[in-house]
Amino acid sequence: MKILIVEDEQDLRETIRTSLLKEKFVVETAADYFSALDKINDYDYDCILLDIMLPGGSGLDLLRELKRLHRSDSVLIISAKDSLHIIGGREILCVAEHMKYHASLCFF
Repeated sequence: MKILIVEDEQDLRETIRTSLLKEKFVVETAADYFSALDKINDYDYDCILLDIMLPGGSGLDLLRELKRLHRSDSVLIISAKDSLHIIGGREILCVAEHMKYHASLCFF
């Protein structure tokens, strides 16, 4: 299984990466919006772990791009609890709208 971790916080990104590698997953990482966009345009993933708040753009925009590309990659949204207050209800509804195209939604 090939997994893309899109997370700007290096410690969290590396912790998730290390855990998944121990379980024998193929893992790639992206630390910002543009590197994640390049990867989703160039490669197919079985699952994408996606942060919402990214340098250079929003994880929600990456979800829109996946939808535009008619991609079937499963997506798990990872976000710090406090960022839910920053995002606001309108964007959370936007995530729910995209979920009919993606497999899972999780907030940690």
